[in-house]
Amino acid sequence: MKTALIRRLQMFLCLALLTTVPAAAVAATVAMVLDVQGKVTASRDKRSSAVGIAVSIQDGTEITLADGAKLVLTHYATKAHLSFTGPAQFVVGAQDLRKLSGAPPQRRQLPVEVARAAQGFKGRIVPAAMVMKGVVPGVVLQQPLPKESVPSEQFEVVWTTSSPEVSFRLFEGKQLRGEKTVAGQRVALADIARLAAGKSYRLVAIAGDKETSVAFNTLTKGKQEALSRLRPTDAAAVEQWVLYAMALEQAGAASAARAAWRHVAEQRQGAGERVGELAE
Repeated sequence: MKTALIRRLQMFLCLALLTTVPAAAVAATVAMVLDVQGKVTASRDKRSSAVGIAVSIQDGTEITLADGAKLVLTHYATKAHLSFTGPAQFVVGAQDLRKLSGAPPQRRQLPVEVARAAQGFKGRIVPAAMVMKGVVPGVVLQQPLPKESVPSEQFEVVWTTSSPEVSFRLFEGKQLRGEKTVAGQRVALADIARLAAGKSYRLVAIAGDKETSVAFNTLTKGKQEALSRLRPTDAAAVEQWVLYAMALEQAGAASAARAAWRHVAEQRQGAGERVGELAE
């Protein structure tokens, strides 16, 4: 009887540890990396890793910048934009940063909507296009992606096909809004039909005797205006493009976000694996 009781107590303790340890081990995300140049490493729980753009920083992470390295991050609680130059070492906390060595960062406040874009960034909301194995479609739509939000009528439909022409039909519900037959590999949505803001559509592409379709949305007028205000110039700093790409991801505008991430990758060699994945 005592042995059985001891075993039950042991099982109970094991279950308690399994349910409580992971929750305690996962620290809150408190900052986001916007730009990296040179060697920058992050250490937490005795594990070290290289720091890349669009990487989340957890509470209690120690950051080390080599001589001449540069790092830009946004800190959620303080809504601060922080720029560091190495050599430097500091710890990122939930409420602020604690300097260990080196010069203090340059600090400025971010506009609320910009800080919100970084803090809410979780990755890609819209899934990538499905690849059907063993099926040879007449046309493969590369954008828009399924369920993505399109920022404007000038958004381009992009596809691949072996057919000399592709016919497009655009539906709002069951109502046909427009149709067009084109050659090539891209066409603006505005050339197929007029779109309204904040609506749901379905685009059907027909090549030969095969067709495919994709459902997408248009951004509301308010979201389009907010994104327009955030869009940086081509020559703007990399961190501005990162924040813009994050805002596009948050809005569900995956194709536009991919283009922004590609710009980041082109401007900053060694941006990190996450930027490469998001730019695909």
